[in-house]
Amino acid sequence: MPAATQVLKQQGNISTRSSDCHILTIPRSEFLQIINKSELNTKRTKDASGKVIVVKELRASVSGGQPGDVVTAATPQALIDHLRENHKSVDPDYTEDFLLTYRVFLPDSSLLTSSLLQWFKDSSYRCKILSIITAWVSAHFTDFDYDMQLWKFLEEFESEMRIWNLKAELTQFRT
Repeated sequence: MPAATQVLKQQGNISTRSSDCHILTIPRSEFLQIINKSELNTKRTKDASGKVIVVKELRASVSGGQPGDVVTAATPQALIDHLRENHKSVDPDYTEDFLLTYRVFLPDSSLLTSSLLQWFKDSSYRCKILSIITAWVSAHFTDFDYDMQLWKFLEEFESEMRIWNLKAELTQFRT
């Protein structure tokens, strides 16, 4: 019998810290339907070797618009790449969540900073990358306090803004 349909019975006590906690029980068949429905809404992207690099789940839009894909698991590079995508209607907190957690799955910031600088050179991504870097510096300025690599990244980013003659953006970025 497959593990998903195997019946396991356990006995025990459940203790909670809150007096207003409620335990919901549902029939196993309904639980399996929920799991299977979730699996139907899941897409796995694989690389050339067959390794899964991104798992996305189709979810309803936060703003009531079209449903879209939310990244639920990915390789570090795929998570970085997802920063470029337009995910505001389905996962509006993705960029902030990424900036809060990247230290956990990246050994250092070099992969992130090199990707951002590379994408900034492409005019179709420039506004998005400026927004990401501005959010990073504004909300997570302590990342830059003692990291010389990140200071060099900011200097290089400012140079790129000068190269592309983005004077207004450079002024806004420095404030």
